Amino acid sequence: MQMAINLPNDFVAFQAVPDIQQDVCISYALWLYQQKRVTLVKAAELASCNLYDVMSICKKNQIPILAKMGTG
Repeated sequence: MQMAINLPNDFVAFQAVPDIQQDVCISYALWLYQQKRVTLVKAAELASCNLYDVMSICKKNQIPILAKMGTG
């Protein structure tokens, strides 16, 4: 599925369109992951990145990548 997003010209003036598309995909995938709607593996797939790249992006953005384990 493709989706169109209208962005102001001044927003995209300093960045190539493919870079913006990649950033949007990564941001959306990470948002879904933070909302616990997808796994980290699925987020990587949605972002068209490998798992290790997504884990690195999570670390840079202080997004926990390991679920807390309960005791007992």
